[in-house]
Amino acid sequence: MQTSHYLNLDMIPEYCRRFHLANWQEAGGRKMILPYAMLEHAVRDEKYFSSLMKDMERCNLRFYDAHVPWGEEWALNTCDPEKRKKMFDNFQCALSICASVGIKTVTAHVGDNFFRAGSEIKPPSIKERRNLLYNSLEKIIPEAEKYQVILCIENVFSPADSFDELLLCFQRFSSPCFGFCYDTGHANIRMPDPVKTPDMAADYIRELWRFDEWYYEDRDKFDELLEYTVTCHLHDNDGLGDWHMLPGKGKIDWDKVIKKLGHAKRLVSIQNECAYIYYGYSLRRVMNTFFRIEEKLDRERNTQ
Repeated sequence: MQTSHYLNLDMIPEYCRRFHLANWQEAGGRKMILPYAMLEHAVRDEKYFSSLMKDMERCNLRFYDAHVPWGEEWALNTCDPEKRKKMFDNFQCALSICASVGIKTVTAHVGDNFFRAGSEIKPPSIKERRNLLYNSLEKIIPEAEKYQVILCIENVFSPADSFDELLLCFQRFSSPCFGFCYDTGHANIRMPDPVKTPDMAADYIRELWRFDEWYYEDRDKFDELLEYTVTCHLHDNDGLGDWHMLPGKGKIDWDKVIKKLGHAKRLVSIQNECAYIYYGYSLRRVMNTFFRIEEKLDRERNTQ
């Protein structure tokens, strides 16, 4: 199973685009992630996406996975009627674009905008948020089925996307075009650790729990989500912040993660979400790390 790699080309001058893509191709990359910023750009500008795809083809690369933006006009539990209408339009356009270039999975967040706004107004109850999510999925999953793209919801670190909430969601909606994106870094933040307490988490994480009582996830709950797991975001951290470190640089037990993923029968891709440019990792180092993960995962899957 080959890794899809993250590269936000919108952060790079357009005249440098082919240089970076060529370096990925030469390093052994074949599949790339269409990140949220570039997908949002593509929704707004058809010419941009056409030019981008020409550069991808010249470098013998393809987009295999995608991530929609977050924010009120993309969050699945958005409650404002006008923003919900825009959200549905955005998803239809994004799924159409992704299908046109053979992208397999499109990952979205449930939404945590109620908390990030900085307002002291109490957000809808967890039941109300759940109903908003379900109402959205009733309309968007048929669109994913029409375009034959797998819509995935990932675990982040808000009350609305806990393992328990996601399990209820996947049990309710059964479709080959709907599934779970397991984010290793986000899961690690929500896991118990003898040396950490909730108040040690980064500010942007704690603010999501201003109106709900923090609790740590049950480590074994992920086992129940494996049958719905279609893709995964692989990155590491210290359990306190969403640092997007290279696997092996944080506190995640990667042997355990890979062993569990070996039981995910629906798994079609793994995604490199390491912030390698920020940390200054070379492409060789990044590729070697993910080559080893691929080899271990393939061995694990072959023993099932």
